[in-house]
Amino acid sequence: MKVLYHRLEEIWSGRIPEAAFLLGNVIAHEIGHLVLPGGAHARYGLMAPEMSIPIATSRPLFFTPAERKLLRSALASAADD
Repeated sequence: MKVLYHRLEEIWSGRIPEAAFLLGNVIAHEIGHLVLPGGAHARYGLMAPEMSIPIATSRPLFFTPAERKLLRSALASAADD
């Protein structure tokens, strides 16, 4: 997983609250690729393949209910190992 910080920095131009949401959403999205089966994109939510900057910088985004169930299962399984 690689988050290109310099590219994010260009987008937010010093707007601190928006930067925090953007960085958190990007990192959570990339973790979704690592943990979710197939790392699939979704039609909406945190795993959407494309996202507008206004949406990604305005609030935290979330995994869908199905993704949350898969994440919990994968993490519980990993904890048992």
